[in-house]
Amino acid sequence: MTGAASVTASEAGFRLIAESIPHIVWTAAPDGSTEYFNRQATTYAGSRVKTTYGWDWLALVHPDDADQASSTWKLAVRTHTPYHLDLRIRRSDGKYRWHAFHCLPIRDADGALLKWICTATDIDDAKVVEGDLRCAERRSAEQLQLLELLPSKAPVGFGFIDREFRIRHMNESLAAASGGTASAQIGRTIQEVVPEMWPTLEQSYRHVLEEGQATIDVEIDGPSTVDPADRHRYLTSHYPVALKGEIIGIGI
Repeated sequence: MTGAASVTASEAGFRLIAESIPHIVWTAAPDGSTEYFNRQATTYAGSRVKTTYGWDWLALVHPDDADQASSTWKLAVRTHTPYHLDLRIRRSDGKYRWHAFHCLPIRDADGALLKWICTATDIDDAKVVEGDLRCAERRSAEQLQLLELLPSKAPVGFGFIDREFRIRHMNESLAAASGGTASAQIGRTIQEVVPEMWPTLEQSYRHVLEEGQATIDVEIDGPSTVDPADRHRYLTSHYPVALKGEIIGIGI
C-alpha cells in the first residue's frame, strides 16, 4: 500500500466515524481554513452547501462571543496550540445553544503541523443547570448573610450552645448581658461565663435537651461580670435545635 493510499484510507476511516457521532466535527488546514465538516454540522446549521470545504463556523457564533472566538482561534492557529472555548452558536431555527469547542493540532513524525481536528459538543442543558445552581448559591449566600446580620444587629440577645453547654454562637447583645464581648465568650461554657445564673439556666437547658421542648419566658437575674454590684433581670427562652432528628444544642 502506498503512502498516499494509506492517508486516503485513514481519512476515509476518520470521516466514517465523524459522520456517525452526534457531535459537530470538522477538520482544518494548518492555516485554519476548514477542509471538512460532518453531517451533524450541516444539519445543525441548516446548510445546503454540498461541498465540505470552506465552512465558516465563526459566522454561527453569537455576536457576544464572536470577538473572543475569533481572536482565540487566530492565536491557536498562529501558535499551533490547542483551542478550548465554550461558545454559543446559532442553530438552524435561529436559537443559540452553548457548545464546548475543542481543536487539536495534528502533527507528523517530524512535528510539522498537518491539520486541525475540531469538535463542538452541545452543553446548553448543562449550562442552564450550572446557571440555576449559581443563582441558587447566590440566593443562599445572600439569605445566610441576612440571617447572620439581623441577629448581630438586633437589640435582643441570640445564641446557640451545644449539648455540653458550651457557647458556639452569640450576638453582641447576648454577650453584653453578661458584661463581655462575643469573641471573649464563644467557646466557653455557660457555667464559666455566668456562674451565679447557672443553676437556673441548667434546669431549663436540661429540660430542653431531655424533653425536646422549649422553655419560654424564663426569668433569671444575676450580677454583671464587669460589676458584681450591678444586677440585671432577663426574660429568656430556650429552644431545641435539631439536625436530622437529633437535638444538637439549644437556641437562646
